[in-house]
Amino acid sequence: MDDLSKAHTYEHRRFSRVEVKCPATITLESGETVAAEIHDVSMCGVRFTPVNGISIGGPCTMQFINDDGQNIEIAAVIVRSVGSSIAAEITGIKNACYGNFRKLLVDNTSEPASIDTELIARDEIVPESY
Repeated sequence: MDDLSKAHTYEHRRFSRVEVKCPATITLESGETVAAEIHDVSMCGVRFTPVNGISIGGPCTMQFINDDGQNIEIAAVIVRSVGSSIAAEITGIKNACYGNFRKLLVDNTSEPASIDTELIARDEIVPESY
């Protein structure tokens, strides 16, 4: 494993992964939209399976709905694929969706108190909300 992979693995695991099964719409840099199924989410990443192939390395936005039907929009970069799953690193959370994103994480974790601690830590790693 190269140094970049080690660093990314360490960074990725600094935040709790929360299993979330929901449909999503991915908008690629080209403007193309791709339907996908989200598998899990953390403060800095999302793992999903797109209906169509997606190139690694490109920016995108993702839109999905939390358990209460509230919209969540994040900006991300596609970082790798493993089998049919794609991993994206979150680069921003739309300001109006920040509370909805938090609620999605809190409602789907066995340790809800850890989410607020991770939200504070997130500000040191991920750019501010957009």
